[in-house]
Amino acid sequence: MKRSKYSEEQITYALRQHEAGTAVADICRQIGVSEATFYLWKTKYAHLGVGEHLVALSCKRRGFCPSCGARRMAESAALLVEEVFPEQPVRQWVLSFPYPLRFLFASRPEVMAGVLGIVYRCIATHLTKKAGFTRKTAQTSAVTLIQRFGSALNLNVHFHMLFLDGVKPPALRHRLRLPPPYSDRTYLATAP
Repeated sequence: MKRSKYSEEQITYALRQHEAGTAVADICRQIGVSEATFYLWKTKYAHLGVGEHLVALSCKRRGFCPSCGARRMAESAALLVEEVFPEQPVRQWVLSFPYPLRFLFASRPEVMAGVLGIVYRCIATHLTKKAGFTRKTAQTSAVTLIQRFGSALNLNVHFHMLFLDGVKPPALRHRLRLPPPYSDRTYLATAP
């Protein structure tokens, strides 16, 4: 994993500023990090005596507690914001499935991977055609987060697909932005 460009002393200083009453937005602007990274530091560097670090109902790293889920979510969000996505807008596509497919995907992940590939190709083709290109003449970029459970730990397999807004033809060094989506149009897929 990539080392932080900030030392523990700098991070501790930023966290102590927050304890002294400075707003998180001001601290982040001053040192040049996102708020997600600041809160990740707050969790990660609690052992330095800065702030409180309480883990209720700890699962001992078994993976099924709200504390560990929240920590992983904060780490993933900070990684996406700071290192994966450039300074560009992102469009989110959410795809939910009917119950029989949820059970199929839970029991056979290879089927879910195949469906994910099909969905990605469909959305990428739609975006490149909307920009006036073909899949062979332009590229799209996306990250998919697969959520397997709902808030009540019920089986609810669905995809959160984050596409960078626009397409990149190989001849250009920058991305071509897509027009904004229509506010009065909703794309809805239903099973027959």
